[in-house]
Amino acid sequence: MHPHRGRIHLPHRLSSVRAAFLTAVLVAAGLTGLGTATVTAAHAAASRYEAESATISQGVLETTHTGFSGTAYVNGDNVSGSYLEFTITAPAAGDASLAIRYANGTTANRPANVAVNGTVVSAARAFNPTANWDTWATSTLTAPVVAGENKVRITATTANGNPNIDYLDVTLADGPPPGVYEAESATLSQAMAASNHTGFSGSGFVDYVNTAGGYIEFTVNAATADPMNFTVRYANGTTANRPLTITVNGAAVATEQAFAPTANWDTWADFTITTTLQPGANTVRLTATASTGGPNVDRLTVATPPPPGENPYGDPNLVAMFDQTDLAGWTPHNAAGWTVKNGAIHGTGTAGRGWIYYNKAQYGTFRWIFNVRQVTGDHAPTVLIWGTTQQPYLDALGAIQFQPPNGGHWDYRPGHNNGGGSLFTSYPHTKWDIHNWSQCELVADQSTGVAKMACCPLTASATVCTAVPVLGFKDPTAGRSGPLAIQIHNGGIQDEYRSLYVESPVVMKPGDFITTG
Repeated sequence: MHPHRGRIHLPHRLSSVRAAFLTAVLVAAGLTGLGTATVTAAHAAASRYEAESATISQGVLETTHTGFSGTAYVNGDNVSGSYLEFTITAPAAGDASLAIRYANGTTANRPANVAVNGTVVSAARAFNPTANWDTWATSTLTAPVVAGENKVRITATTANGNPNIDYLDVTLADGPPPGVYEAESATLSQAMAASNHTGFSGSGFVDYVNTAGGYIEFTVNAATADPMNFTVRYANGTTANRPLTITVNGAAVATEQAFAPTANWDTWADFTITTTLQPGANTVRLTATASTGGPNVDRLTVATPPPPGENPYGDPNLVAMFDQTDLAGWTPHNAAGWTVKNGAIHGTGTAGRGWIYYNKAQYGTFRWIFNVRQVTGDHAPTVLIWGTTQQPYLDALGAIQFQPPNGGHWDYRPGHNNGGGSLFTSYPHTKWDIHNWSQCELVADQSTGVAKMACCPLTASATVCTAVPVLGFKDPTAGRSGPLAIQIHNGGIQDEYRSLYVESPVVMKPGDFITTG
């Protein structure tokens, strides 16, 4: 017979094994696409939780018998109410397979209640005899779990106590690829699934009805409260912007965000923003704000931003804007005016004054960091913010101009076209040679119309420097969701930009520079 052990009156708690479901998913993305995503995925792998790392109430760790996994198994006291509790982690809510490996060397069943998060999901579940204490069997059941932490407790219901327990294997039911949410499987209001254009993923895309207020609503599941990049794949075959307001859990993270025209309805583009999710289920809604409705939407992809090591500023929310090899993600006013040279975006100066704009428009708040120098010319390099979102896009006559690194400025908006007067504040600093590399940071808030720039010169071997404020701007009527852009001021000028990063909305130190401290 299984010997009777002395009771342990205080629970013996060891650190829980937090091996997550779908380890690769959590490492790569911190979440999984469940609920509204419907594309096929490989069968999920089991996550193992060893009994010796669970919480023991009235029982001991043992290695007396053979064939166990890990470093030990748990021998529960011969008393009703003794239990073993596992803490498991799920990236999303859903059904999970719970496989309990046990041994029962007696001739009698040792039933137990199996509870998940305090709710009994299998009452007096049988743990029938195995051949001996060295022979292990597996009892498997299916139970619902919530996103994040779950408590699985196995409680003896008779005076014989629990069987010996080796481990708990947990497998989440099949789901879609991590972080991919097909629009046609989302909740739709004044919008409909369609497939009459080409190039979409999944089984189709969503076509908004031509009216304001229609929406697509995704349920996005996250394991942790971390910043995430949201990428909306869309097509707009008209000649006009079709704005959307994007909300997460009811809070707007982008208001009337521009979704500019693509070449036609068969040409798809990506728009990316960064926002923070809450653990568990999150509601993401894309609502049309114009009477023409929204663009066609193919899917929503959610992934972690680049780790801090991918930029030198210690801000994990910064997204690289340029890969040093091509101009993917940028649109020039003239193809001859821009190229990649010296690992930088290079203005050739051969196409006269013009610009190149970043396709993923900023919204709400943004932080823009870059290095800049003038190779040829005698006019300060220029960047544009809050420009028009209508074609021909950032025509200089529709934007606010900052001149890095020394803080020159101009207000190109219709009805202004002047230096900006009191809207700008220049801060005293040593004037730097524009023909040497400088680092600059712009921080702006669309709702307040406040924008400011800090810069510093880079030495030959430095990747970062400590910036100082050089320019401020404020006009509550100026802020809008136009794309960021680089401008060549005149023909013959050659400017270069490298190490370009953007954060939008601003998560780290909102409203403050991160390069000045």
